[in-house]
Amino acid sequence: GILNFSAGTDAISTDTQTSPAFDNEDLTVIPGIGKVSAKRLKMKGISTIEQVSKMNDSEIMEIINSKKLDSWSDMAKKILENDK
Repeated sequence: GILNFSAGTDAISTDTQTSPAFDNEDLTVIPGIGKVSAKRLKMKGISTIEQVSKMNDSEIMEIINSKKLDSWSDMAKKILENDK
């Protein structure tokens, strides 16, 4: 951060980065991913929305043992795009 010196106050650190409107590691913000699916993905090393956005549906289905899913990869990409 940047130290901010104002008259009569101590130096305070201000964060110069803007934090995203969501937690990138909360996979449950992707519609259709619940706690169980998120846990399975994390057990395989998939812990961020960005990682899910780069996967194809068959990779995700294999990890979560599902025969059907909404396109989580596309939804993850939209979440990331909306944050820009």
